[in-house]
Amino acid sequence: MAQHRINTGNHPPIKQYPRRLPLARKEEAELLVKEMVDNGIIEESSGPWASPIVLVKKKDGSTRFCFDYRKLNEITIKYSCPLPRIDNTLDALNGSQWFSTLDLKSGYWQVEIQPEDKEKTAFTTGQGLWQFKLEDPAIRPILERKLNSEDRPSWQEIAPESPATKRYWALWDSLHLKDGVFYRKRESDDGSSCRWQLILPKSRIQEVLRETHDRASGGHFGVMKTLSKTRERFYWDRPRADVEKWCREWHACGARKGPKTRTKGRLQRYNVGAPFERMTLDILGPLPVTTKGN
Repeated sequence: MAQHRINTGNHPPIKQYPRRLPLARKEEAELLVKEMVDNGIIEESSGPWASPIVLVKKKDGSTRFCFDYRKLNEITIKYSCPLPRIDNTLDALNGSQWFSTLDLKSGYWQVEIQPEDKEKTAFTTGQGLWQFKLEDPAIRPILERKLNSEDRPSWQEIAPESPATKRYWALWDSLHLKDGVFYRKRESDDGSSCRWQLILPKSRIQEVLRETHDRASGGHFGVMKTLSKTRERFYWDRPRADVEKWCREWHACGARKGPKTRTKGRLQRYNVGAPFERMTLDILGPLPVTTKGN
């Protein structure tokens, strides 16, 4: 599995003070940090490195959480891998009719950093020091053992791990590594067909739910359809709870969904007239004559 290395040689650690943020932006920064902590992207740091953060507004009004790593970049030993020339790239596209671009959301968050270099990614908001983690603690013990051996580890080895890790351990025979990617092999009840599900780390769950539910390709379907669509390609520990929470808290669906029961009309006063101001008469007939001549 690919790991990013930050080679700073023997240079002493760089520690920068946090930048001053307006009160409104400070609350926004704390919410973004909390979101990254909940998603397992960052963790608290106690190392000697620290870089400030920068909040940048995107075109759609959302905020991009950036880091000022310029001081770190100055001391980092660069790899001798020059980028191709733009004119050569344009010449290679000569005669093409179809062009496309691919962009990975938060791509620099997706490559794991070597353990000895994680403290160099530390940043501070003035309320704490954080560093990138980029590993799922529930998947890591199973993945490490899969890389070392195909034999299922004993219960004594897994007992100290989290409940999520133990549930992955129960699926040991259906978990496979293909070209460095972790999959779960899900077979049909009769065994006639199977489907490969990508094992999803906690940091990518929200991104997948956003694509399978919120986007135009998702359709804003309910819990069961969104869960079924998600299970076609992905697997993680207890996906139903995450899908139910996502659909329940998505404000757009709640705003468009009608009430479960018909609302009753508001109480109001009726205008009461004078006696005999209105008279009514039931009109019914002709009726058959009774035996008494009525």
